[in-house]
Amino acid sequence: MVVDLQVVLGYDRVFVVEPVGLSGGLAILWRKEVNVEVKFANKNIIDCLIRFRGARFFFSFVYGEPSAYGKKNVWERLMRLGGGRKDIWGMAGDFNEILHNGEKIGGPKRSAASFADFVEMLEVCEMKELAGSWDSFTWAGVRYEKYIQCKLYRCFGNKQWRSVFYKASQTFMERLGSDHRPVMIDLDCGNGRRRGSFRFDKRMVGKNRVRETIDDSWMKARKLGKLSIVDSLGEVRKSLGRWKRENNINSKEKMMKLGHELELETSSLAPCWDRVRLLKKEIGIAFKEEEDFWMHKSRDKWLVVGDNNTSFFHASVKASRQRNQLTKLIDENGSEASKIPQMGKIATDYFESLFTSTGSGDLRAFFSGLSTKVTKTMNQRLTREVSDEEIKNAVFGINSSSAPGSDGMNGLFFQEYWDVVGEEISKEVKVFFQTGVFPLEWNLTQVCLIPKISDPTRMTDLRPISLCSVMYKIVAKILMDRLKPLLEHLCHLLNLLLFLRD
Repeated sequence: MVVDLQVVLGYDRVFVVEPVGLSGGLAILWRKEVNVEVKFANKNIIDCLIRFRGARFFFSFVYGEPSAYGKKNVWERLMRLGGGRKDIWGMAGDFNEILHNGEKIGGPKRSAASFADFVEMLEVCEMKELAGSWDSFTWAGVRYEKYIQCKLYRCFGNKQWRSVFYKASQTFMERLGSDHRPVMIDLDCGNGRRRGSFRFDKRMVGKNRVRETIDDSWMKARKLGKLSIVDSLGEVRKSLGRWKRENNINSKEKMMKLGHELELETSSLAPCWDRVRLLKKEIGIAFKEEEDFWMHKSRDKWLVVGDNNTSFFHASVKASRQRNQLTKLIDENGSEASKIPQMGKIATDYFESLFTSTGSGDLRAFFSGLSTKVTKTMNQRLTREVSDEEIKNAVFGINSSSAPGSDGMNGLFFQEYWDVVGEEISKEVKVFFQTGVFPLEWNLTQVCLIPKISDPTRMTDLRPISLCSVMYKIVAKILMDRLKPLLEHLCHLLNLLLFLRD
């Protein structure tokens, strides 16, 4: 079960404390770039030494006992672990205990003495709680016909931890399908997350007013505003973005919205349980929609590879779970970089060095003595005027699910709405074949670095893949389709193999 979860979540390593009968059981999962050494483990604690990106620290994952006697044993074990520990140390988990009555809503008050052992353990280990955001009452449930909320899940750090990870924070997340709220710990909350960019979503196709939205924005931009193709596509992208926000097509956003509503309901002093059940049902439907979307994407590939579907599916899952995430790069001088800006500079310097010419540029000596291969008839076929049908065939020959370029539009958008954008697209493509020049924006390309080996650290360990705009792909596809029938007359058989599909 845990191993299956490891595969689904995309982790490389797992450590498990087996349950006793049907109760208990702990597991920690981590990626290969993190080095985890388990120092101690039992049914309540997994104590580890962790090394990651130059940092070295101890961390204890805790699952507290429900009984007073069991709690005391857990606190004593933690005090023995931390009694002589002067290193960086943090601990987190379900402590199943609170510090005082102010960390509980509902139910009878407890005596101050009942908190003493937990408070003593934190003082002996010199632990203080991390700064947190959102609702810190991490458990909610009905006990003795009373609705109770408590702060059971949290993260603590000692003085050394707070000195090194001074930006560390904890975020208390939504309760979805459970009475427990997960806690996410960020060691450097200053990094932030990159804002997502627009991508045309196949789930938009056929939805209410999507075609009208595209038609209206394209007409205003192209016909009335006289904007370029790229700028017109930008206006369409903005309109579709507004449509998505208004219609909540994004399953993830829908789940977040429903989760927030569920959060508000379960955090109230007197929740409406009928509404809680309804919200949980709607969240389940939203999860299913998201699951079906990704399953469909995998199934398309699965059907193509036939008997190799199992290995291919697992490879697809791994790719989608950032298993090939680049954590550091080493430049030509041996200097190591782990921050994105520094790694980006290493990549830029590498490609500038690779593609900077040191020659004279005079290739006449290279071509001297070579016989002419392209006949007059071939040249006429290659340079003939481009037709509307030829452009349309090129568009519909592009893989509809391939990654989009920087504008967020993939082949599917152009294929589904060719009757809207096709006429103007064809005019612009024809202009290129007449003049030999196209707008600079068509050539804007995102470069994706694919690892050639496990744990890549240098640029030579990475294979660059260009994510071109569809406009660029249309031109390239037309040129390729024209050149393809002539290759056997122009190239040697061994060289021809390089042009074979797949």
